[in-house]
Amino acid sequence: MQMNRWRIGLLAILIVSACLQQSGTAMIFRPEKGAMWDPSILWHNGKYHAFMMYNKKGDNGLDAGHCLLATSADGVHWEDQGAIIDERGRPDGATFFKCFVAKCGDKFVMDHGVLRQQGQDLMRFYQSKDLRNWNYITSTEPDGRWYSRERWDHMYMLPKEEGKPEAGYWGYIVAVSKEQNHLPAMMESRDGTKWEALPPAKIEWGATPPRNCLEYGGCERINGKYYLIGGVNEYMGNKGYCMYTFVADNPRGPFRPDAEAFRLCGNSGKFVAWLAAWARGKDELLISNYASMQHGEKAPWMLPLRKPVVDKDGHLRMGWWKGNEALKGRPLTIDNKKVMLNGEGKQGNYDVFYLDETINAGQGIILEGSLGARASAQGDKGTAKPVVGFVIEEKAGQATAIQLGIGKPEGRETHIGRLITAPDGTRTFSSEDVTGKGCATVTGVEDGREHTFRLLCRKEMFELYIDDLLVQTYTRPPGSGKVGFLVGNAQAEFSGLSAWAMSFPAEGVAKISKPKDNPAAKYRAVIKSQDKAVFSKAALELRRWMEIHDPQRPTYHTMGPLDFTFDVNGPIYHDGKYHIFYLNDKNPDGCRRGHLVSKDLVRWEDWPVAMWPDTPWDREAVFSGNLVIDDKGTPTFIYTGNSSHQTAKGVMARSDDGMLTWQKKLVMDKPPYPGTPVHWDGQLWKDGGTWYQLCGGKFANGGAAVLWSSPNLENWTYRNRIYTTGKYGDFWELPYLLPFGEKSVLIIGVCPVRYWVGVYDKTSFVFKPDKEEAEILDVSPHFYAPNPHMVDDKGPGGSQRRLMFGWVRGGQTPTKEVPYWDGNHSIPRVLTLDAGKLIQEPIPELQLLRHGHLQLKDRTIESFAPGLLKDLTGKALEIVASFDPKGATAKRFGVKLRMSKDGKEQTVVYYEPATSRFGVAGSVVDGEISDKADFPAGQRITLHIFLDRSVVEVFAAGRAITKRVYSDPTSQGLDAFSDGGSVKLDTLDVWRMKSIWD
Repeated sequence: MQMNRWRIGLLAILIVSACLQQSGTAMIFRPEKGAMWDPSILWHNGKYHAFMMYNKKGDNGLDAGHCLLATSADGVHWEDQGAIIDERGRPDGATFFKCFVAKCGDKFVMDHGVLRQQGQDLMRFYQSKDLRNWNYITSTEPDGRWYSRERWDHMYMLPKEEGKPEAGYWGYIVAVSKEQNHLPAMMESRDGTKWEALPPAKIEWGATPPRNCLEYGGCERINGKYYLIGGVNEYMGNKGYCMYTFVADNPRGPFRPDAEAFRLCGNSGKFVAWLAAWARGKDELLISNYASMQHGEKAPWMLPLRKPVVDKDGHLRMGWWKGNEALKGRPLTIDNKKVMLNGEGKQGNYDVFYLDETINAGQGIILEGSLGARASAQGDKGTAKPVVGFVIEEKAGQATAIQLGIGKPEGRETHIGRLITAPDGTRTFSSEDVTGKGCATVTGVEDGREHTFRLLCRKEMFELYIDDLLVQTYTRPPGSGKVGFLVGNAQAEFSGLSAWAMSFPAEGVAKISKPKDNPAAKYRAVIKSQDKAVFSKAALELRRWMEIHDPQRPTYHTMGPLDFTFDVNGPIYHDGKYHIFYLNDKNPDGCRRGHLVSKDLVRWEDWPVAMWPDTPWDREAVFSGNLVIDDKGTPTFIYTGNSSHQTAKGVMARSDDGMLTWQKKLVMDKPPYPGTPVHWDGQLWKDGGTWYQLCGGKFANGGAAVLWSSPNLENWTYRNRIYTTGKYGDFWELPYLLPFGEKSVLIIGVCPVRYWVGVYDKTSFVFKPDKEEAEILDVSPHFYAPNPHMVDDKGPGGSQRRLMFGWVRGGQTPTKEVPYWDGNHSIPRVLTLDAGKLIQEPIPELQLLRHGHLQLKDRTIESFAPGLLKDLTGKALEIVASFDPKGATAKRFGVKLRMSKDGKEQTVVYYEPATSRFGVAGSVVDGEISDKADFPAGQRITLHIFLDRSVVEVFAAGRAITKRVYSDPTSQGLDAFSDGGSVKLDTLDVWRMKSIWD
């Protein structure tokens, strides 16, 4: 690779949140008040539950007298549920030490240690049905045959046979054995409540120096081996805290220290990362631990959950858990995607590059990309160790540096420490933490190989992952806010850079909802505010809260913050901004018109409610209409006032402050002819010096598209019914007449939505369709109220582009724990006309939301052979699946979404070669729906799928199907399939999609 240094600046990565020096120093959870230690995590009934020892005053952990519960829908955003067990005042000890919780048959069992006068020599047991209400059942003390009274502190419960509670349980206890201090104490039980002591398990230390003080975080079975993990103080003469791994072939041991990867962390001589413990997630094992700070506030924080990774040699490592993708909030701008550095020369001759703008890391940042490095000749000769890594500036001339050694695995190390820059530019590094021989964490990088990285920074803590394996969790002094890269005695390239703000509110502590703190109540309190900053902030806080708490709520589709969202009104591109207005109802003050604004058609901001039903002409409802810029440059809306055909009026609203507030006027109050409304869902356009408006209506026993004209948008004259027929209902809503060269397209609002291609005569005001039978725009009953009014200049070569939004129906969310919402909008679609058909394609701007790309190529999918994507799950995805029809024998093939673990629940997106139909079917789809998609002969079949929690949009050969799918929140599996034969999968691309509100 070319290694000339690039000094092209990377523009701002801004996080609007509290400053670096603000109180609260880490990630990702701590209680609102007081202090916690030692989380024990268990997934149940759609939520993660974390139980931890808790001191309400935040004092020394030895004074912990409570059990704290926190819950999370995604394992990332935690809610403090408060203390659920209070041990103060008990006659047999008033402390609550480390606990473990396990599912034992049809109940849950908790155990925790107790500190008494003679030592930590008591373990209490509790029982629960719901993980919130616990009943004390018994206590145990050390069995004097094998154990002393010095310690008898928490026990991890491991089912003897997974899925068979009747087989009983092993218990692994932190204790002091008489034979050898702190051997793994053991008990066994038939039901998880009545336990019998066993002799301690043996440890065969081999060449590893023995250690007497071991805290166990549990034992689990992986690939036939038993992995005992935990933590130890001052291991092998090194101060600080070490997390470790023992391995055995039998649950009773003997256990052996995994000498080549014994330490799950580096060696800092500090008490930073504590006690690795097993956690049981949904159908997966996880590792949890927590951290305390070395600078400023030292209250412990729970860290992101880890994925246990057992490599080909059987070594356990801590990896990036896919659930932590939920940490990614708003994408941050990095204009340049590549940085090249050259640090050849003598020892200490580093090349350092900082991102141009100061990062405010109070809320947190995730920086991802790839790095590749080549050692210089000097480094190869050993005169200076080649390194590559990252810098986080503390103050001018001083930074925390992470240095990854470059070379072969043998002897490679990773160091974290201080990088000091002298006035003459010379840089020196002093190491504080080292990861090397005997460590399970990443020790440097390979020479010439490309690696991926993830750097998480929040306040005074950071974590680094290389190739999705943990390097280290570490703490640093408060910083200046600058982050960058370094290389020493080597050349390096950092590429594919992307960054996100962490998706935490304010301090990052997810608070339990109380009436005064309820974001819905806050939003309701300012819903009529015209202060854009006040309204936008309340709406954004509510949106983020709703996304976290409702697994059905879409994340990259527009919708109102609350209530009933339906028709898009007045979409317009003006002065470099996109505006969409929409109807929002089920509010005590009636149907209003919401307002969203975007610079890129992807990420949106709430503006204050544009219009309320507050005049005699619209007191029942502010209904649909559209927006134009009038002859004087004034934004002008004309819409339907009131909610019935009998009372409908045509109302004008103009804005002289940039579309923030509007002044209304009645302009249409007489029907064009008997039996049809005065005004219903008007489309507006100008031709020559005349304004035209096409409204919905009826004539005789059929629907009609009714045309009006005006010289000034105020005085309207009825012109004609441009087209009418009784074939598609007796009333048409939402008519649109769109020009495409010599042809025109007439769209009408019936269900499913229909359109004709034909010729429009501007003189006679008559539309003549090419054929009487109308085409279907989207076959789904969940797609309605299309609005193709918006035109921008973002087409090929700056040409005009016709854009369409639609309303996605399907009923209110089944999540009862959140305020009412119902409905959202489709993703914007680009409309073109080809061979007598409207072609619908998703806007390419949506690619801004992509991250976490997975690609498969050249796979043959056999009938009834699932599992191609068995490790991939997701509920907010973009998927492009391309199949080769040549030689295919399958009757159906495609992609399955929202699959449950047992496969009983699924949504199927398919293509049928024999009928040229694509469709959506499955166990959670309300009726199978399909449409004809004619792909060119011999060309590959491409299904372009957008999954956004409860919304599925599928594009195939210019056709589209939209579907609301309220799946079980836990059903997130994904797979490619073929039925009745085989088919070749050319390519399958899957991206995770970020929220448009972050």
